Amino acid sequence: MDGRSDMDADYIPYKSAILNDDRATMDTFYTSTASSILSSVVSIMSTAASATVIYLVLISPKKLGTNYHRLMLGLSIFNIIASIPIVFSSLALPKDMIYTGFEGPILGNTETCNAQAAAIFFGWNGVLVYTTSLMIYYLLSIRYRMSNQNISRRIEPCMHATAIIISFIVTIVALASQSFNPSPLDTWCSKVAYPFWCADDQGHTECLRG
Repeated sequence: MDGRSDMDADYIPYKSAILNDDRATMDTFYTSTASSILSSVVSIMSTAASATVIYLVLISPKKLGTNYHRLMLGLSIFNIIASIPIVFSSLALPKDMIYTGFEGPILGNTETCNAQAAAIFFGWNGVLVYTTSLMIYYLLSIRYRMSNQNISRRIEPCMHATAIIISFIVTIVALASQSFNPSPLDTWCSKVAYPFWCADDQGHTECLRG
């Protein structure tokens, strides 16, 4: 990439050709108003569920005194980080993007798109790592009968650190490579090339971002 970052990109000589591509005007379920509403509702429910888990952990007699509670707390926090940006669904999409098929309200720009996608990507990676950590925890405690004390001292710190470090690194790399963009294949901004077909177009379409 040569530093181009603006979605309007009037200086790109072949932008008109991209706009005339049928894939820029395609309608999918993800571009519909129903998808915007459904995404917001489901993400609100997901946020509420994770907040409930955090509340139950903190008011329980053992609070954060168990491996399971601490891992569930981390998982819930990352899930909230990923879910809240999805509440805004298409609102964060750039108003001047090349895709014209979205029915939901669009009020954003490149920065809001980056912020939404980065938070979702960061959160989802953390959820993935913590879900894996929970499986490892049960493997160690049930199959190998490792005590909670040993897991707390030798394994658990690495689990928390891995979730934070990996999520942070992959998100920064994606931001630096301008990989967070809109697409008619998602109701919100995500990690995808812009336009989405350029990566598989055998060189016929240059990627504007990503």
